Amino acid sequence: MSAAQQCDDTLSPGAARALETVLRTKRFDHDPRGGLERGVDELVRDHATAKGLTLNPPMCRVNPPAGKERVDIRFGLYADDDLFEDVHPRGLHPYDMGVEAQSGPKKAYLFVRCVSPRLEGSEKRPARIRGTLVFNESELPDTLHPRSEPHHPPLRHPRRRQEARL
Repeated sequence: MSAAQQCDDTLSPGAARALETVLRTKRFDHDPRGGLERGVDELVRDHATAKGLTLNPPMCRVNPPAGKERVDIRFGLYADDDLFEDVHPRGLHPYDMGVEAQSGPKKAYLFVRCVSPRLEGSEKRPARIRGTLVFNESELPDTLHPRSEPHHPPLRHPRRRQEARL
């Protein structure tokens, strides 16, 4: 399978090229455990509950044909206390995206608020969705966030109320 066929054929051409680069291959094994539609159905179901929490099994798992390297992409609901806010975890760099975003060589987190006709009541109570990317067995070195270089001050990311519309 090609990189573009991973994650239920949902990757953009740029994302497919990035996947080939970080996993150093153009061939991938099929892993049927993920699923975009299953993941969306779980988010819709979980948003409707009072708890608003998700077990979030992998929506997409990408495996090269050999080796231990693997990428897992998960989506689930989050509570406000799941946000990093002023905490700066070692190895993660903040990005000005969504409500909050942190990225490093082995993990990345994206927190957004989403309004959609599929998410009942989200017009009044936007869904709080957390995306997590985990890169297992990464041999890639960490790189500095472009704004973390000496001539740029560190990015300070105040908590915002941005919403995504689907």
